[in-house]
Amino acid sequence: MKNKLLSKYFLLFLITFFINVLISQFSNIRIDFTKEKKYTLSEKSRDILKKIDDKIFFKIYYSGKLFTPELKSFKKEIKQLISELKYYSNYIDYEFIDLYSIKNIENRNKKIYELTQEGIHWSLHPSLKNNYIIWGAEISYKTSYSNTISFLTDLDKEWPINCTGKNDNISTCLNENYTENSLKKLEYTLINGINNALDYRKERKKIGILGGHKEKNGTWISSIKNDLEYNENYIVEDTILLHQSEEFSKLYKLIENKETDHIYNLSDFDCLIINNPNDSIYFLEKVILDQYIMNGGKTIWLVKGTKSDIDSLQKYPEIPIVDLNINIRNMLYKYGVRINSDIVRDYNNSGIKLTEYSTGLLLPFPWDYFPVIKGNTHSSVSNNINDLITQFPSSIDTIANKVNKTILLQTSQYSKTSSLFDMISFNNVELMSEKKNYNQSNIILGVLLEGFFESYFKNRIPKEFKESLNFIEKSKKSNNMIVISDGNFITNQIGRSKNSRDLKIDEDGNLFLTPELTKPLALGYDRNSFKKYNNSNLILNCIDYLTEEKQEKYLFEIRKKQTKINKLDKVLIDEKKEKWQIINSIIPIIYLFFLFMITNARRIIIYKK
Repeated sequence: MKNKLLSKYFLLFLITFFINVLISQFSNIRIDFTKEKKYTLSEKSRDILKKIDDKIFFKIYYSGKLFTPELKSFKKEIKQLISELKYYSNYIDYEFIDLYSIKNIENRNKKIYELTQEGIHWSLHPSLKNNYIIWGAEISYKTSYSNTISFLTDLDKEWPINCTGKNDNISTCLNENYTENSLKKLEYTLINGINNALDYRKERKKIGILGGHKEKNGTWISSIKNDLEYNENYIVEDTILLHQSEEFSKLYKLIENKETDHIYNLSDFDCLIINNPNDSIYFLEKVILDQYIMNGGKTIWLVKGTKSDIDSLQKYPEIPIVDLNINIRNMLYKYGVRINSDIVRDYNNSGIKLTEYSTGLLLPFPWDYFPVIKGNTHSSVSNNINDLITQFPSSIDTIANKVNKTILLQTSQYSKTSSLFDMISFNNVELMSEKKNYNQSNIILGVLLEGFFESYFKNRIPKEFKESLNFIEKSKKSNNMIVISDGNFITNQIGRSKNSRDLKIDEDGNLFLTPELTKPLALGYDRNSFKKYNNSNLILNCIDYLTEEKQEKYLFEIRKKQTKINKLDKVLIDEKKEKWQIINSIIPIIYLFFLFMITNARRIIIYKK
């Protein structure tokens, strides 16, 4: 009996031993049990990591004492993800640096200020007075490349709606939002930083912003320009095309005098954004744009069909819908789309705040002229992008030609259009809350065009002009462009927000916060409702798609990946706390009691036998 028992234990030991040996042979197997696969790198990330040929080092400044559980959890997520990166590349290494371990206060403050000036965002420490959390890292590659990455974007930093009215522990609430937003795109942030390091010797792609036609450029689009330059590593420049008369004689004179160098100034741009022109684009400018496209130039058209805007409604009780003829509709029609002279309205909208006459209070009302839409799931450019805000958009019709069309943006199933000379007024906002008034659906607001484009001027310019211009009648190779029928799609608000203070340093090396500033806010942020929309992500996806010739380089596939910290419901915890404390105390006792009873009963039966 005793020998049999020893044999069983020995056999169990041998089985366990061999299982361990077997598992050790497959030690590289990694299994991710999380629902959203947050510890599984995307295929694009793995491809980039395989290209690393020298040491990449992260100095991560997100570190400090007395972190809240959420802040600690995010630090743990950073470690976990970098460990995953290291699994695919031995060249990656990192360290966490607590800036408050620097004893010299002046040197410490100087370093904190330098990091914030280089684009890394900061937040106030929830527990320690006059302490700042640095949400970013420095990345170095080889001996010649050094840059910074920020875990937070400008939009992340804007005041979140769920922190309004929380005067107590406001810093804790803000930091909880920051951790959640940072984690969603943590993989993209790190991989994009690595990708920029690997490409540092390559010439940066250049994006042009067309001006000269009463566009709302400058500070009104500074948010998207900052995203492109500091986060996405593009060069962004404004460009103004040559203003000339539509007379052929003046065009001919320019060509005869060989004065074409200053005309064809678009060839340096990898992509050109035509952003909300409100004045006519002249004949010669259209020729330049057309030939830029025929030569392979990429374009994003953000144009509308009417002159309607919210500023006019601030001055007058009602305004008519008026046609906006900027002289490019026929050109876009030739390429494959028609922008109509109407305004699209949707039951799903951002709403607006108006003064209620009886109370004098500023209250939210529906405002269907600002549709909130989702990206089309059938395109990799717009898939998984929700909550995009539009303002007075126009409908788009696709034209039957040989160019392929992919719908990027559409309204919901509850939408409608208003025609020319219909009146826009704040007086009918109450009618906008009834679904029955919206009898149209899936109205097109954004289209991707791909194929061989035919020049709009193919039969509109004399032969001798074509020869002097080196005119191209059809694009040399397959090209693409994107048309969105909202002129305000990349326009950011300007004003004061609750989180618009800047971090500065004085002559004595002391850090201080400025008062709330009037400045450009993040694209997609509405300072009145505290809502955040994803217009920036879609435009970045559009630019990535147009400027990358090879599909394997599309980083927006990583950007769209959503990861979150699974937090416990604090309200539910407080409600059920006592209940579960009792259950957790009683169940083990009951379990032990029954175990004792069963064991005792079994012993009695054995001894009776």
